[in-house]
Amino acid sequence: MCPLKIVIVGSGIGGVAAAWDAVRFIPDAKVKLIGDEDIYMRHKIRYVAHGLNISFDTSHLESNGVQIMRDRAVRINRNKKTILTQASGEISYDYLILATGAEPAKPRAPGGELARGFRKKEDVEYLAKERPQEVAIIGASYVALHAAQTCRDLGLVPYVIVRSRLIRKSLEPELSEELEKSLKDKGVQFVHGKLQRVEEDGPVVDDIKVRADLTISATGVKPN
Repeated sequence: MCPLKIVIVGSGIGGVAAAWDAVRFIPDAKVKLIGDEDIYMRHKIRYVAHGLNISFDTSHLESNGVQIMRDRAVRINRNKKTILTQASGEISYDYLILATGAEPAKPRAPGGELARGFRKKEDVEYLAKERPQEVAIIGASYVALHAAQTCRDLGLVPYVIVRSRLIRKSLEPELSEELEKSLKDKGVQFVHGKLQRVEEDGPVVDDIKVRADLTISATGVKPN
């Protein structure tokens, strides 16, 4: 019997986990992991600002037979069970796993497309290179606070736009308040109110202009 051919598209944590489970539970499988990004620990992107290497060590995957391909999938033929990639051409599979992750969602307010995401190491590299002195961050999530702390690490001034309170789905109101106080002591600024629109020089919140050299959206994600 021929070994199962398993192709995984996406080199984020979902794709890596799927590849590891595949070789653990189906040792004879031929597993290919296809992704057009470096494999790195996304939850540590803040440390890119300090010049640290956050690459994920893939040696344990490769030593267990996973073939890692730096490539981009462009078309799937489900009838033929093949996938077409930019560099390697057509690849056949028995099972296909799509783990392409998500992208930052843009604010729904007018001008929301002007906001930049904060999800990849390239986003931190951009901050470190361009050094926008004042940064507006839309959202009150963990990602928003991660972005704010990254700005402080780089000597930038972050303004976090909060409609309700910090991390309201996970924290009680008292803890949200204490967290905000703690972050204020570290130089993070907060603007409470409803986002009305995003302009080139910053967002407008409850008719108040928040001047910023860069606006970041941290309001959630949308699937790729």
